[in-house]
Amino acid sequence: MQAQAAVQNRFINSIMQGDCIQVMRQMPANSVDFILTDPPYLVNYRDRSGRSIQNDVNEDWLKPAMREAYRVLKMNRVAVMFYGWTKVDTFFAAWKDAGFQPVGHIVFRKTYSSKSRFLSYQHEQAFLLAKGRPPLPKQPPADVMDMPYSGNKLHPTQKPVEALAPLVRSFTLQGELVLDPFAGSGSSCAAAILTGRANLSRTLLYRIFKDKEEIYQAVFVDWLISRHPAAKQAAKEPGSPYERLLSVCRLLVLEPWAEMHGTAMGSEFLEVCERIAPENKALYRKIAHECVAEILGDKTSAEVFLLALDGLFADQSSMELLVQRTELLAARFAPPRRRKERSLDKAR
Repeated sequence: MQAQAAVQNRFINSIMQGDCIQVMRQMPANSVDFILTDPPYLVNYRDRSGRSIQNDVNEDWLKPAMREAYRVLKMNRVAVMFYGWTKVDTFFAAWKDAGFQPVGHIVFRKTYSSKSRFLSYQHEQAFLLAKGRPPLPKQPPADVMDMPYSGNKLHPTQKPVEALAPLVRSFTLQGELVLDPFAGSGSSCAAAILTGRANLSRTLLYRIFKDKEEIYQAVFVDWLISRHPAAKQAAKEPGSPYERLLSVCRLLVLEPWAEMHGTAMGSEFLEVCERIAPENKALYRKIAHECVAEILGDKTSAEVFLLALDGLFADQSSMELLVQRTELLAARFAPPRRRKERSLDKAR
């Protein structure tokens, strides 16, 4: 057992360069909690500057790699794996051969076109694959998600951290282990670290981010920006305006506050982020305003509500008190229906 633990510890908080099949063969079976990976699509891809991706033509590695990925994943856990749609049969055969069962499919919507033929290519895709019978997540992510442009500075097909962090958060708990056999630019590693799914390693952080300001920006994106899709969905969900307003407040304000309040440097974190990346704070405010306006049906009321909500946090009260205040504020702007009204609705 001690030898197995020593082998396992060698891989935690590490980026290992090598043949992923050989590296995974050194890992104990049933040792990782979640796999998030973006393997080569087998399409011989070249970007506009001529950069290519290693092993993007020969598929000999695919089945052995998927078998090892299945072996090291714990029972009753899931993996999210990107794939090329033109090779879906090849990927599916490899997953099924390894033992994976598809339990979901995710489309990542892009605002730009990566290529045009009969259609303009404006999405990426991934399958959610299960080993055993995993429990359902408490907050399932949407199966259509936004994927902002990463800039592809570190890799020809670099995935943005903000598109991956919600997946890590949904399918793991803090402290659990995330594996990416095809790490590329390290986006999945960054998403795991920033959501607390690996013990923070200064060395690993600085392999992924060039300086403290870049780390701060990435944390801010995960802390607030990655919640936008869930907040937009909550604003349009069935239910009373009061219930929807509380859901949006929980996602965009209360949960982030609970994570940051009382932490080291937490009080100055937002101030630093506003200074180095004011566009992120402006985007957060814009999305919050859109969500509240969707519920209240009035842009002016939405702005007044958000200003009042800001005031609730001025004295940095306890979480319990802030929840009570938020409920009272939401009730002023979107009065909850009384029991009699609810009964009448059911009778109809």
